[in-house]
Amino acid sequence: MEVLYAVCCGLDVHKANVTACLRSPGTGPPRRQEVRAFATTTGELLRLVDWLTAAGCTHVAVESTGESTGGRSTISSRDTSSCSWSTRSM
Repeated sequence: MEVLYAVCCGLDVHKANVTACLRSPGTGPPRRQEVRAFATTTGELLRLVDWLTAAGCTHVAVESTGESTGGRSTISSRDTSSCSWSTRSM
């Protein structure tokens, strides 16, 4: 399988929390995968952005199954110029 994005993240967004799955190159053939959960408060969303930025994440896919709380605008208002956001189904 061809790797399109070396470091990327999938977000599962709910009203009270966001679960993030960060995938990046591993030490061998399998890719490294790390899952973390964040609350939907501004501080927690900014912590999520800091984590993705530190990991060198370039693309994020967002899956939202419920009512949006506007968290994406909070994340996007931060300096995320090197990160591409997609709301298409993963």
